[in-house]
Amino acid sequence: GVATTVINGNALSKEITTATTLAQDKLEELKDTSYANLGSNSDTQQTIYTRTWTTTADSPAAGMKTIQVTVQFPWKGTTRSVILSTIVAK
Repeated sequence: GVATTVINGNALSKEITTATTLAQDKLEELKDTSYANLGSNSDTQQTIYTRTWTTTADSPAAGMKTIQVTVQFPWKGTTRSVILSTIVAK
């Protein structure tokens, strides 16, 4: 029983690490995008990860945008998510 728990824990950790890397890669890409061209969209990575990013203008203040990247993946009948965010200014 303990071995199964450890194996499942390691497998979930691998999925979370991959999802976090995908989210971080998109955040870095978006931070290199011009302020005026920042938008929201989604894509699929490695067939099981759905990556969505949203940009909220004038948040938390005027002249700033909050970018949030969410990567979702299925895990044992549920959907797991990793969410990373950053703020960029003009």
